[in-house]
Amino acid sequence: MTDIKPWLKAVEPLRSVGPANGTELVAVLSEVAALAGRWSDVLDGLREATHRFGGAAASASYDVACRRAEQAFLELEIAVRDARGAVRGA
Repeated sequence: MTDIKPWLKAVEPLRSVGPANGTELVAVLSEVAALAGRWSDVLDGLREATHRFGGAAASASYDVACRRAEQAFLELEIAVRDARGAVRGA
């Protein structure tokens, strides 16, 4: 199994981030979107094993989780784009 401690180390500081302005918000959202993209890739990498070893119910639930992770990544990318536009327009 992969060690998830580096992952948790990267995510933990984001819990207490309070951007002071729009530029900082764009930077934080960009980092969160990048992490969400990596998380989506991690989940996708386990999909085959889940289908092979987890049974039908686990596979179905896992597929939903993978879709939601991908959707979260895409929505965060949209949020970054929109926030960046708001900062430029301000």
